Amino acid sequence: MVSRLCHKVLSPFLVYGSTIFFELDLKNLPGPLPEFIPFRLFQATLNDTSRLLRASDVSRTQAQIENRFNEGQLCFAAANDAGAIVHSTWCAPGRASIDELNREILLEPDEIYLYDSYTNPDNRRKGASRSLQPFMMNALRTMGYNRILAFVRGNNVPMLQGVRPSHRKTGRLFYFRLFGGPPIILGKRERRLRIQVAPQPAPAAVGEVQVPSTPANQSALSAAAAAGSQHDSQK
Repeated sequence: MVSRLCHKVLSPFLVYGSTIFFELDLKNLPGPLPEFIPFRLFQATLNDTSRLLRASDVSRTQAQIENRFNEGQLCFAAANDAGAIVHSTWCAPGRASIDELNREILLEPDEIYLYDSYTNPDNRRKGASRSLQPFMMNALRTMGYNRILAFVRGNNVPMLQGVRPSHRKTGRLFYFRLFGGPPIILGKRERRLRIQVAPQPAPAAVGEVQVPSTPANQSALSAAAAAGSQHDSQK
């Protein structure tokens, strides 16, 4: 309560917080999916943009979702019986931007960065995120990824409680941003995180879509489809 009040009072000229980095080895995954899951679990595609937009945070835009797909990012989702998406999680291969730090994290070909895990407010505490995680992890491992990287804001207590039992903490950074300027970053991190100032992307030619090419991502759609078929056969 006090922390939220301080953020609100100071936000016109000072933004501050912390980020905690975690990793998960996909070689040590939990057991098979439970026999009954009250959601349809699947890998979303560009054709699901409108459904994802309705199920996303209000700050999300259609252009942002389309750009993520065009950049080669992956999205996994859980839908209810009516077909409405109630939870989604995004995965970025190659490199990923961390807006709070004005930095990006560079990834190995067998690593993928998880972010923007969001559950519709009307469907929280119903197990959508918990149901999607093993399905998503098994699909990513089938695609060739061996390690998941993620970060959680230091004040996001529910998320921290969810990731700490299975994920290994690899670092923590504190940041301060005065009057909208660049962030001042404090804290010790593991060298392996390789956080660097995000470069400006080179402009694409008219009509050209820049899609990252990584060996692990080439069979993404077929692997997720196989994982989805396996899940459907277990129901």
